[in-house]
Amino acid sequence: MRKHVNRVLAALLICGIALVMVMTLAVYGRNYAYGFFKSYTDQLTPDSDIFDNVAARVYKLNYNTEKRLWGRDALRHLAAKAQMLPGKQLINIAGYDMIRLRTGGWYTMAEGAYDPEPAKQLTDYAKQLYEKQGIRSILSYCHCALFEDGLMPKSAEPYDNNNEYADLILSDFAAAGIAASDSRETYKRYGLTMDTAVNKSDLHWTHLMALYSAWDTVKELNAAYGLGLDEDALDPARFTCELHPRLLSGEFARRIGDDAVEPDDVYVLYPAYDTHILYEEKGNPEAKKEGSFEQAVLNRENLALDPGKPYSTNAYYIYGHYLAQTRTYNEEAPECTVLVFKDSFGSPLSAFLGLAASNVYSVDLRSTKVPMEQWVELVQPDVVVFAYSEQTFRNVEVEIGEQELKSE
Repeated sequence: MRKHVNRVLAALLICGIALVMVMTLAVYGRNYAYGFFKSYTDQLTPDSDIFDNVAARVYKLNYNTEKRLWGRDALRHLAAKAQMLPGKQLINIAGYDMIRLRTGGWYTMAEGAYDPEPAKQLTDYAKQLYEKQGIRSILSYCHCALFEDGLMPKSAEPYDNNNEYADLILSDFAAAGIAASDSRETYKRYGLTMDTAVNKSDLHWTHLMALYSAWDTVKELNAAYGLGLDEDALDPARFTCELHPRLLSGEFARRIGDDAVEPDDVYVLYPAYDTHILYEEKGNPEAKKEGSFEQAVLNRENLALDPGKPYSTNAYYIYGHYLAQTRTYNEEAPECTVLVFKDSFGSPLSAFLGLAASNVYSVDLRSTKVPMEQWVELVQPDVVVFAYSEQTFRNVEVEIGEQELKSE
């Protein structure tokens, strides 16, 4: 009898796997094909060989499997509900330990001992940039987690070290003599709240928080290096703010289920004063736009509701696709070329920086095999901004260049 049960279960499992594969290809086949036959090239460099070509295609297949697998979200939601039924405060979904905060939002627990190597690589590179090329640098630290104490259950506090990790990152930059702005200090300075600064359904900060952080980054650049960037251009009092209530349903909702996570308000921010911006994306001539900041930079189509849903899962990405390599040109701003290396938190921040400087280039190194030092050689910036969140320092390997930052 047991043998027959095992065979039946094995057959059901095989049928289930086959169903997922067939439905995945039916729903997402075009995405898989585009990645395998075309967009894999964004992982190649001019000197790539056949093995790099194969590796790039495998990378795209793996990326699509992770992001586009039929039935993935339904299984996650079922697992989350099963864990929450007995009243558990801490649940594990898709490899993430998550907990509900006292604000009602969800939070991914940040654990693990501090690794100083990522910060050291960036500070060493920043010092080399100045010593060899006279290019200044700044860390625009994008804090993505808790801005206040006492938000999580006491029993969970010993397992989270996001603020301690952030303090160590910033202390390493300070010890190296590299300027930095800290979004946690920005949050306190301007009296923001968790409701206005951090999304409940998504791992990202709000666009309002990004604007204030960009403002403080420009102030710090001027104070540290005397660049003369236009601080007034980023004064939030000079912006139009459209509030779209309960519009964004983000990554946490996709992990846990949109019925268990409250959608977030979305702040659509653009200058109330006259602007004229040229916006471009590398390798995508169709994305080129020119006009006011609102016309050239804002992607209002991402505010559209998902089919059959009362929310948008794309509303965070209204300031350009976060993986795109972008440039904004603002002839009315002080002449200065800024090169921003960023993660997804830095996408809206870098868009706002385009109001304070004439030329702003923005690069997410996850979307290209061209390393930092080659981007610097290509752009020849006056200043480099590292707009990174704690997640990047914990999890993402940043490719500086072939020299691997050997100290001299």
